[in-house]
Amino acid sequence: MINVITLPSRTEQAISELVDQGVSFKIWHGVIIQGLPFKGISLAHKQIVQDAKNRQLNRVVIAEDDIKFTAPGAYNYFVSKIPEDYDIFLGMIYEGNTDENNKIVDYWCGMTLYCVHQRFYDQFLATREMNHIDRELSKTCQQHKFIVCDKYVAYQRDGYSFNKRKACSYGHLLKGKSLFGG
Repeated sequence: MINVITLPSRTEQAISELVDQGVSFKIWHGVIIQGLPFKGISLAHKQIVQDAKNRQLNRVVIAEDDIKFTAPGAYNYFVSKIPEDYDIFLGMIYEGNTDENNKIVDYWCGMTLYCVHQRFYDQFLATREMNHIDRELSKTCQQHKFIVCDKYVAYQRDGYSFNKRKACSYGHLLKGKSLFGG
């Protein structure tokens, strides 16, 4: 099941993507903090991880409402590639470098679709909230196993970013990346 963070204006497009993938999902309301969008985003992600911890789930899959899958079957491919040994498994990243095993070795950006292992719940929940959550997590990539799917299965839909407070397009950052179905 995918846990989707959404704002009311984007719920319909997120549901459409998930229905097209044929997966079950749960909608979570985003958190808006005026003047501190990154803090609201961090808290929105953390509410889902806290729920997974409370329910003692061995993993939790999270997506943002501006998700766009690369092709039919992309989510199933993502799930089939979740490794046995990981802290966070990501469906894509926009920035950052990986080694031959797709482990992130430096800074990374992009939490459009990812899975958190239960062994990492406490560290995830302890992440500082006064910065972008992916940037804070990336500071610890040398100590943790952040793995990226061998083929990117999703990306961030073009449109208004509540985080950046403007329309954004990230397609140029996918150039040269291996996309599922592409």
